[in-house]
Amino acid sequence: MENGGGKKNILILNSNEQPGYKPNTAYDTLEQDRYEKLIIVENMGASVHNWVISINDGQEIDTVNTYDAIFKNKLTPYASTGTYTMIDSIYSIKIIETAGWVDCMLRDSVFNISNPKSNVIILYAQPYNLYYGMMNIVNAEWKIKGNKIYYWRDETGEFKKKYYLRKK
Repeated sequence: MENGGGKKNILILNSNEQPGYKPNTAYDTLEQDRYEKLIIVENMGASVHNWVISINDGQEIDTVNTYDAIFKNKLTPYASTGTYTMIDSIYSIKIIETAGWVDCMLRDSVFNISNPKSNVIILYAQPYNLYYGMMNIVNAEWKIKGNKIYYWRDETGEFKKKYYLRKK
């Protein structure tokens, strides 16, 4: 538990099993014989079907769809959600819509790409809230105030007062 300078107490949760990637990062690579660029969005194991992304600050807007086995590596072992693009150089990707997850504020919705010429890009998004289907918990923050533990945030990042557990 961290003490935020006496102003707040934060409980930080981590699952015993951790993902094989660092949440809130982008992985990119240049793969031989791939004509279109593939962008995959992962969300700690939960679905991102119909999320919307912006490439290069609005140069292209795409909706993420579910594809079965579009790209397999040790970091993405399951069916993936992604999209294809023909943009020559990709510098950044921003998640701009989370398909109804209005209470979901992502830790960082802008992902900078290290090699703009990469043709396979995987975004490892991490929301502030825990959702059904998430396979791992990495540095999830819950706020302790009085005898209550607040665990749910709204789209502004503030903890919602009506969602809490009682501390005993």
